[in-house]
Amino acid sequence: WTCATIKRSTGLLLITAFLLELLCVFATTVTSTWLLSNADHRSPINPLAKSGLGLLHRELEFEYCACRFFFLQGLFHWVAALGLKFTLPAFKPNITKPERHLAHFYGRSVLTCLLLMLHYFQKHVAFYDNYFALFARFWKLAFMRLFSNWQPRPILLSCAVALLWTISAFISAFRADFEEFHHHHKSR
Repeated sequence: WTCATIKRSTGLLLITAFLLELLCVFATTVTSTWLLSNADHRSPINPLAKSGLGLLHRELEFEYCACRFFFLQGLFHWVAALGLKFTLPAFKPNITKPERHLAHFYGRSVLTCLLLMLHYFQKHVAFYDNYFALFARFWKLAFMRLFSNWQPRPILLSCAVALLWTISAFISAFRADFEEFHHHHKSR
């Protein structure tokens, strides 16, 4: 059961890493294209700022937070998935003691790298106290964007239905795994 859970968790981390990085590329492309055509907008933004990041934070905070969050969270998911993949052999039967220790070493090395990246970022995050403050601000801005000046939007409603459908599939997959585990242990 442990191997199956690690495999499923690795798959979940890999698909979410891919999707977060895809959202990052999409958001940065749309935002940079929008910025390049700034003068052509009905209400252009003020391009004067002390820095490029200062301009983004002041005028396009949601987009700034989204790009940072999507990239970093996707990277963290990918690194965590690698850590699980390298650790997986340690839980397989018929593995030698040195192979088990090596698998744990690989997994712990990746975990250490992940924690070092998070620590490094904590010291270099701009405009927020730490990564978790950036994370919270992104979700607050996303919520405000969705529900301030609310008006029914077909694409947004379609996204909500697709998200609920996806969450349902996720719950079903992990519930089935959990039920199979309990059924297997009851029959022993």
